[in-house]
Amino acid sequence: MMLQSSCSIFLSAMTPLGFVSGLNRLCENMRFERILLLKGGGEKHRAELIAHAVKIAENGGKKVCRIASALCSDRLEAAFWENTAIINSAVPYCVEPRLPSVLEEVIWLGDFFDREQLFSKREQITALFDKSEQTLEGARRFLCAADELLNDNRRMAAQAVNFEKIKQQAARTAKKRLKKSGGLQKAFITRNSFGEKASFDLSGYEYIALQDEYNACAQSFLKQLFTFSKQIGCDVLTGYSPIAPYDRIEQLIFPNEKLVFSIENSSTKMQPDRVINSRRFTDKQRLLGAALVEEMKELGISDARMDENGYVYGTVPGDESLPTIGLVAHM
Repeated sequence: MMLQSSCSIFLSAMTPLGFVSGLNRLCENMRFERILLLKGGGEKHRAELIAHAVKIAENGGKKVCRIASALCSDRLEAAFWENTAIINSAVPYCVEPRLPSVLEEVIWLGDFFDREQLFSKREQITALFDKSEQTLEGARRFLCAADELLNDNRRMAAQAVNFEKIKQQAARTAKKRLKKSGGLQKAFITRNSFGEKASFDLSGYEYIALQDEYNACAQSFLKQLFTFSKQIGCDVLTGYSPIAPYDRIEQLIFPNEKLVFSIENSSTKMQPDRVINSRRFTDKQRLLGAALVEEMKELGISDARMDENGYVYGTVPGDESLPTIGLVAHM
């Protein structure tokens, strides 16, 4: 596996589903001739060993891809270069060898510790481990709540989106800008739960920002463009959201075309070469109607709704002995 330049990416994330790791992808399809799996010892020591291996490789002129820790980006959870990968395979990553000594070499760091001393401090170590587990569970619940809020905004915005128009735009973009190559697909996570981003050397790339505060248009565009790229058979790096690391694309990188598509909103700061604004794919009146429906529901109008033509309806119970009154207004 040849790299054009060094980079730093995430393959794991704290998500609403809990801790999710994609490190096992490095062991698939015999990508590397040599895979070193680190087990035992402490998290810090495994990360230091990986960092030391990276330094040796780079001093030897290798282009290294660093896999930063999802929980502490200053540490590494894996790295790879040419035909070699070194991976922190202990909890919570849990990468197990399929064919030890054939495909993977397991390195046990536990032998470098004083076992008697560790045993004498087992109560403190167990307490710290339990506290860590509780903290991670708290983070998971916080991300669940954040995801619900984001989904509410996205669902409301989606009511005003012309998805057929997005599909047509993605098809035109793919036909005009993408070309068949090896059909290689690699997945990573764009950032960790703290917002720290994956890092690539994108000098010389054209950077296209998909400006979308609610992500309803941008994510649909990226999903359609990814589908067309697979049909064409071009190389693509796919960056997923840490909130939904299996299905919510935030970034596409096409290395052969030197082209990047990335979502931009108030939480991101970029200097793109070109901006595609989500407004071109939305009906502003329908977006206003969706917001009005939410406001009506907050006022207690439980049957508030918008039809396919953008008309908003709602009823307020009154005195059944009196005539029914209809109020009609422009939005």
